Amino acid sequence: MSRSRLFLGRLVSTRAHLRFTGCAQNAVQWSCRSRIFQRTANSVLFGCLSQGVHPNSTESKVCAVFAALALVALLFTADRIWAQALTSSTSVQSDPTALAVITKSLTAMGGEANWQSIGAATTVVSVSRPGVTARIIQWSDDWHLGYDLSRRDSQGANGQTTTMISLKDHRLYAAGGSPHTLPHENDLAVLAVGYPAAALTLSLQRSGCVFHSVSAYDLGHPAAGTETVEEDCNDPFFATTAHLVWTFSTSTGLPTQVRLPVRLLLHNGVAYETAQFTQFANEGNVQAPSEVTLALPSGQTIEFQLGPRSFTSSLPTSTFSIP
Repeated sequence: MSRSRLFLGRLVSTRAHLRFTGCAQNAVQWSCRSRIFQRTANSVLFGCLSQGVHPNSTESKVCAVFAALALVALLFTADRIWAQALTSSTSVQSDPTALAVITKSLTAMGGEANWQSIGAATTVVSVSRPGVTARIIQWSDDWHLGYDLSRRDSQGANGQTTTMISLKDHRLYAAGGSPHTLPHENDLAVLAVGYPAAALTLSLQRSGCVFHSVSAYDLGHPAAGTETVEEDCNDPFFATTAHLVWTFSTSTGLPTQVRLPVRLLLHNGVAYETAQFTQFANEGNVQAPSEVTLALPSGQTIEFQLGPRSFTSSLPTSTFSIP
């Protein structure tokens, strides 16, 4: 498995799940880069944190005020950029045939109206791969604001809790210590693995997302009884425009798989993995995947068994922070 990614596997992938190896090394690498940036920012923006000023000095207090204001500005900027991305339109229009396929699929999963009334969910997921002991991971997702915030918590054999939180413009990774900052992952790709209907509903609400049908000729050898739709979605914090490829059953309308963009930690590159939905379960008046197989870019596969969901309108904001 490549070391160029953080294996926090859905928490087994770089986004949603807790992968099994490589977390510490890659997280430390990004942590070091973050500290280098912070030192640069301290000297350039504040000009006093490296001068040996005592904590009770007036200059130190002034620096603290400027630091706090800078953090507020960064958070405000992320909010503003996301607001623009969610409402910005594109000159390219979605294919009506593709939209019909998406509508049919949403109907099969309980209907767009039902999914619009749901803003968040939690569930417990068993994650396994060949030769590795299965891990239990707590998934928390909140998409009621128009983008997905996610949290994945897993406890290792030594009792240490590992946490990955995906926010609007970055991720936080912690394994028994202070959190490390990691690059942003596309929120739709994170959400689609466990909640394909929620991901499609968000996409339809974003003016920067476009759907196109893919012909059998373009696919080469498509699976019988399926139809494929490509999705391109603006994401101001991702390496490129997020490109997802959905495949649906023509008989049931349910998605059978989705190809997802994954950010590589090195060189800001993008790779792709495929989530195959092998089984769905009724969750009240909606349907959601209960078994998912994730095919990684390396060729390895990871199995997810998702337990019953607890749906709600939103989750507490404290869910997406690390003390």
